[in-house]
Amino acid sequence: MKQLDFTLSLIDKLSRPLKQAQSSVTGFAEKSKAAFMQIGGGVLALAGTGMAIRGALSPAIEMYDALNDAAAKGIDDQALKAVQRDALRFSTTYGASAVEFVQSTESINSAIAGLTSNELPKVTKVANTLAFALKSTAAETAEFMGQMFGNFSADAERLGRVQFAEQLAGKMVYMRKTFGTEMATIKDLMEGARGVGTNYGVGLDEQLAVLGQLNRTLGTEASSAYEGFMTGAVEGA
Repeated sequence: MKQLDFTLSLIDKLSRPLKQAQSSVTGFAEKSKAAFMQIGGGVLALAGTGMAIRGALSPAIEMYDALNDAAAKGIDDQALKAVQRDALRFSTTYGASAVEFVQSTESINSAIAGLTSNELPKVTKVANTLAFALKSTAAETAEFMGQMFGNFSADAERLGRVQFAEQLAGKMVYMRKTFGTEMATIKDLMEGARGVGTNYGVGLDEQLAVLGQLNRTLGTEASSAYEGFMTGAVEGA
């Protein structure tokens, strides 16, 4: 009996620490699992916050990159500060991309030779406003303006590049409204006429009006008809 009591007492003494140890191990496992889940949740929350922050900062990062790219192409800080200011205003007014506005500065600067750091931001603003009005792109507008500045360089020098750009934009809106002629079509008409009007001293307004009217009736033949008429008229004079 004493031996049995001793054995039971020994088992009890051993089992209590083992149960406590088991309880501690179980408690640790559960608590560590909970802690890990909390950490995981924290990491996910942190990642979510990071993504939210990046999302919020993304426009600023894109703007910074666009300005850096423009600077790398040789556009100076004075011009870029004005372009950035105008880009943000343009975006607020028209709901258009401020980054694309800044990026267009490069194509405008390369398309129109000789723009100063004061002129470039103003012409960029005109080009983007015209592109928005005609549902075109700034790149297409820059290419068109480059062509027109080249064809009518004397007018651009006489009026000043900014004023010439502004007047040109007004003429394009008028052509669209009056003749239904898109900017790309006008560009093709001017190219097709091969500068015949300019060579014979005909002004921009008259050329646009005649080509717009001819395009209404002759379509793709308008340029060659105009060139033939001008050449024949001069030779017959």
